[in-house]
Amino acid sequence: MCYNYPMSTKNFTSYETATEKLIKQAATLDVQPHIVRALRETFKNPKTYLKVFGEKRPDNLRNWSTSYCEVASYYIYVNTGGAQRWELVNNPIHWWLERKSSGEIFDITYDQFLSLEPDFYTLYKLPAAADPEWAQDKHKLYTRAMILGKCAGLEP
Repeated sequence: MCYNYPMSTKNFTSYETATEKLIKQAATLDVQPHIVRALRETFKNPKTYLKVFGEKRPDNLRNWSTSYCEVASYYIYVNTGGAQRWELVNNPIHWWLERKSSGEIFDITYDQFLSLEPDFYTLYKLPAAADPEWAQDKHKLYTRAMILGKCAGLEP
């Protein structure tokens, strides 16, 4: 799971700007923009965190997208072409998608790391074998991703 950092008003102000940027990028990568908007909106609801992770959302989050990187990335991965289209990438603190055909990064929760260097993704990329123990249970990850999709109104 992504680590939690203290929230700031600036991060919440930029949340909507980040969402709009992601929606524009999604359209160029054949990711349906409504998926991005729905996921980003549901991150704001503390009940979503409880349903997905089985615990109360911590008070010290950097922004609303914090902690959703793995499940949101996996939801998009599963629903937009999977391994044929994407590489699901992680490092010790974060998950994101890379388009196989172009190497373009699609990171639905990037805004939690805006203060880090632009090469965060290449500096900290780990091979797939380095998945954290909890991520090795793909069934649990899939289940959490589908719960997130349901909270977002994307699943029945």
